[in-house]
Amino acid sequence: MDYIRRKVMRRLHKRMKEVMTWKGRLPPNVQKKLDLNREEGRTCKVLEADDYDLEIIDDTTHESFVVDLDKRICGCGAYQISGIPTRNISATVNVKDQIAGLGVIIRNSNGEVVAAAVQQSCFQLSSTHMEAEAVILGIKSAQRAGFSPMIIETDSQEVVDLTLSKKVSITETSWLIADIQESIQSSNQFSIQYTPRECNVTAHDLAKKALEFENSVFWEGSFPPQIVSLFPSFNQ
Repeated sequence: MDYIRRKVMRRLHKRMKEVMTWKGRLPPNVQKKLDLNREEGRTCKVLEADDYDLEIIDDTTHESFVVDLDKRICGCGAYQISGIPTRNISATVNVKDQIAGLGVIIRNSNGEVVAAAVQQSCFQLSSTHMEAEAVILGIKSAQRAGFSPMIIETDSQEVVDLTLSKKVSITETSWLIADIQESIQSSNQFSIQYTPRECNVTAHDLAKKALEFENSVFWEGSFPPQIVSLFPSFNQ
C-alpha cells in the first residue's frame, strides 16, 4: 500500500509541475481540440429553446443535433465520451461569446431579498464548474454583507455531492470545490444543500442580467429597477 501511495504522490506532483507551465486554464491538448471544434462550429446554426437547450444545424452536412448544456449532452454522442465540447456545442459557446453570467440572491429568515450580486465569468467546459463559481460568489457576498449563519442553495446536485465529499472530481472544478469546502469548514456558519431548479428561477434570471454588467456588482438593501423586476414579492 505504501508503494502505491508513494507512486500516486509522485504522479500527482509531476502533474502539478506540468500544470504550472500551462499558458491557459485548460490542458494544451484539450485547448487544441477545443480550438479546432470551435473553428468547425462556424458552419453551424443555433436554434435556442432556452439558456441550456439548443438545436444545432450543420450547414455543411445538413445534420441537426440537440444539445443540453446543463446535462452536457449532445445528440452526436461525442461530448458524453470525451467531455470536450464538439463543434456543435462549441457553436453555442461562440453565440454566447464564451461569457457566462453568475447570479446570487440573499434572503433573510423571512424569505425577503436583502442582497444580491452579479458577475461575468469565462464560460467553462461544464455547468458544474459555473455553478461552483456561483456558490463561491454567494459565499463572498454573504461575508461582505455580514450575514451568518447562511444556507447555500444550488440546483446543481453535483456541486452539493462534491462539496459533501459524496463524489470525487479530478477536473479543474476540484479546486473550486476545495475553496467551497474550506469556507464551510473554517467558519462553521455556512451549509450547502440542493434545491430544484424550479425553486431557483429568480437566481437564474439574475444570472442572465449579469451579462449586462461588465464588472461584478453587489447590492444590499437597495436595488436598481431592472433587478427589482426579477423579485415578484419584493416590497420597496
